[in-house]
Amino acid sequence: MLGGKGWCAVAAPIRGYGPTPKVPIPLHACDLRDRITTIATGGFERRGLDASVVILVGCKKNSSMARRKSIRKVAKDFQSDVDEVKAFAAAARGALSAQHTTWAYEYAIIRLYRDFEDLILNALKGAINNDTSTLSETVNIEFPQSLSDAVCEYIITGGGYFDFKGRDGLIKTLKSFVPASHYIVEIVKKQKYKDALERLSALRNFATHDSELSRTKARAVVNQNRIGPAGAWLKSQDRLEGIADRLKQLAEEIETEALY
Repeated sequence: MLGGKGWCAVAAPIRGYGPTPKVPIPLHACDLRDRITTIATGGFERRGLDASVVILVGCKKNSSMARRKSIRKVAKDFQSDVDEVKAFAAAARGALSAQHTTWAYEYAIIRLYRDFEDLILNALKGAINNDTSTLSETVNIEFPQSLSDAVCEYIITGGGYFDFKGRDGLIKTLKSFVPASHYIVEIVKKQKYKDALERLSALRNFATHDSELSRTKARAVVNQNRIGPAGAWLKSQDRLEGIADRLKQLAEEIETEALY
């Protein structure tokens, strides 16, 4: 079955089972910018395997085994996440000391960043899952019509975690997997979201690391010569809420544009 028409597989050593087995590998389906995509369809731990194993990549062409991923739901979930972050910050402001409120706002920007990362990763997975031609057009590689959620995630992350470096890095990452004309790219590139995206990344890094480099970058994006702790800046003048509301608006646009 691994060598059957419409399937693609990756050959890699199986731990404790001798040399690399030989499996037919259609190069056009497996060589994604020199990334060897190895996806365990049943889970590495459950099957007693690690990442270096011969496994099936994707699913058979014209197969219905891959369930469509709803980008609308992903966008709606993020909007709920934004509301929860804002509610947490408001509760902290009303119950904690000034210092503890500052810390709470630093956690809030970290949490907001994490939720936004999840939004983008799952929106990308949905874009590929629902129409693999978007990925094929970008990387000039033919993919099966259907790809599982796990395969889509591996294509994006390479088995690591999803991350991006600021707004420009986010746009670059998006364009690595979908065309520049894709609605997700066009929405993220809108000027009205620029400040929120840049501040989200810079202030999250500042809250996380509190280094001189992160402080310098935070000062640059907020256009101030001096800046105190990230949480102190965020809790003043409803700045966290402003960033959160703008990102929520971005998600609302994605929800509106998504076909599914």
